[in-house]
Amino acid sequence: MQTLAQLFGPGSKRAIQDSADAFWTRLIFLFICSTFIWWLDPLYCALWACAVLVLEIDGQRIARRVRAGGEDRAVVSFMVRSFLITGVWVGGPGRLWLSSVAGAREVATLWMAGVLVYQLTFSYRSLAAAAVTGCWTVAGLLAAPFIVPDLAWPMRLMLAFVSLNLLAFSARALQTFWKREREIERYQDDLKDQTRRAEQASRAKSDFLATVSHEIRTPLNGVLGMGHALLRGDLRPAERDKVQTIVTAGETLHALLSDILDMSKIEAGKLVLTPAPTDLTALIQDAAGIWRQAAYDKGLGFRLTLHDHGARYALVDATRLRQVIGNLVSNAVKFTERGEVRVLMHAGADRLRVTVEDTGPGLSEAALERLFQPFVQSDAGLSKGRSGTGLGLAISRNIAEAMGGALTVVSEVGRGSSFTLETPLTACAAPDPVLETLFVDGPKLDHRLHVLAVEDNLVNQKVLSALLAEAPVALAFAEDGAAGLRQAGLRAFDLILMDLHMPVMDGFDAAQRIRGSGGPNAGTPIVALTAGVSEHERRRCEALGFDGFLTKPVQPAELFEVLARIGRAPREIDPANLALFG
Repeated sequence: MQTLAQLFGPGSKRAIQDSADAFWTRLIFLFICSTFIWWLDPLYCALWACAVLVLEIDGQRIARRVRAGGEDRAVVSFMVRSFLITGVWVGGPGRLWLSSVAGAREVATLWMAGVLVYQLTFSYRSLAAAAVTGCWTVAGLLAAPFIVPDLAWPMRLMLAFVSLNLLAFSARALQTFWKREREIERYQDDLKDQTRRAEQASRAKSDFLATVSHEIRTPLNGVLGMGHALLRGDLRPAERDKVQTIVTAGETLHALLSDILDMSKIEAGKLVLTPAPTDLTALIQDAAGIWRQAAYDKGLGFRLTLHDHGARYALVDATRLRQVIGNLVSNAVKFTERGEVRVLMHAGADRLRVTVEDTGPGLSEAALERLFQPFVQSDAGLSKGRSGTGLGLAISRNIAEAMGGALTVVSEVGRGSSFTLETPLTACAAPDPVLETLFVDGPKLDHRLHVLAVEDNLVNQKVLSALLAEAPVALAFAEDGAAGLRQAGLRAFDLILMDLHMPVMDGFDAAQRIRGSGGPNAGTPIVALTAGVSEHERRRCEALGFDGFLTKPVQPAELFEVLARIGRAPREIDPANLALFG
């Protein structure tokens, strides 16, 4: 059976599917043709129509097996049925050919020509299938000039000429169709090969960016971490200014790196949103308000107007929404030299609209056309001297579209610009009030925390020590996952900070073993602290029972928030409900 199925070729299954799709068309044709034969011979018509109907229904049953991925036996069975069905179908015009009724033979010839053309519409996918289904029709057309009774030789020659022309045309059409089908198959194979190569290139690019990101974030964590630690100490104004310059430059590099990684996710279609109950008013205040001082430093006015209309809390991806608002406000402050920046929020029952307006130089029509393209900044003269990759607005528009909304702009040269983010909104109840008040007073703890940091990099260990030097935290270190597993088995900790990529044993394996050990830290909150930022790593951490995910370079506020949530949460609260995943 397998050999016979291979003889018909891969195109035979598609030909079978095409034939099955035309089932009802053939039944309608059967009804029409039966009227001609019934007029000549009712008994023959009844027997012929019943035979065609039974074989068609049986063929349709086998076609369903083939379409469902049936075995080679189904393909061969269908071809056998096709051979029989075609033979019975030819019996219809054959009866007309044998009739002496005027016009019957002309109808029979047209009928055979129609059958031949119909067979070409699907049998060209497989030459073997074409031979099986077309042999009866070809034989009928070749035999007709010699078996038709009471026909003068000139008419026989005319009929033979017509039949040969039909066959020649059909053979040429079949050859052309088959050739085009092979070309399409080659194009499809080439497209699949190009798609496979593009996917490989995309994976290679993603792997490269992930590796570069990890290698850059590790030393950057040392630069920013130590910078933040120094800023919390007693520094003379000149020293503080120098350290602040280092931190600002490091944060700029961090932002550029994050933009490139976000754009890579968007291009790969891997941008994932994580909606959670969010205080919209507080989020917009934080995301926009952080730029208030920068506006004041430039002598600009800064107005923030918030209208929640009863929809203060909603299910949104707070991180991504904050990113979009931050991009719009930062651009407005950056490009506006005089006047003011205005941020207006309207949160309705099912719609959020945030508008950021400025009195900057505005944008030309040409600049507006390319504004949301990656790596494109507005007019070259306006962008000169201002840092950035030109990715912020492209990323923001993609995030808006991923949220089911849109990011639009209206601008006039010399009058300023107005960017509007509009997205659907799903209102929800306020988060647990206990959790909402955990961090309102800063990183103050009700008791001393015992924290285990599983970290193999000495610089990162120093950063954690410096950032937590003044906090009520007893910090212990383990140089790899295996060492962390041993320490976790000896004494209880309030929190475990876990790097993911370490020698000997990685953080994934260590966390899984701690969770399954039944030891003193089986239920201790474990928070990833890693230079890896891929969505795959985040999801894997969630699946393995991590309670949070922090990325390097670590932001002191994020680290202190984790400590505050754990250190000030009532003991009866399950750590898994602390919502530490950002």
